[in-house]
Amino acid sequence: MKALVDEVCKEFSVSEDALFQRSHSNKRAAARAHFCHRVHYRERLPYAVIARFLRITLSPMINHARRIERETNPVRCNYRIYPCLFDYR
Repeated sequence: MKALVDEVCKEFSVSEDALFQRSHSNKRAAARAHFCHRVHYRERLPYAVIARFLRITLSPMINHARRIERETNPVRCNYRIYPCLFDYR
């Protein structure tokens, strides 16, 4: 996970300490969201483990990951774009 922390911090130009802070700064929040998403999908770690690592509760961490998932995969995540895919009649 250390490699992903370094990668995200370098990409968003935030310090490692800033990644673990609980602020709502746009740059830090985006870095934290991308980190959550990458760790979950690359390392296959459960959200609870990632939340414990970031020292945040599970709910905001899942919101971070879902936001990035919606941005990267609108077809799979946003039923308003393609409602026919979610028609269960």
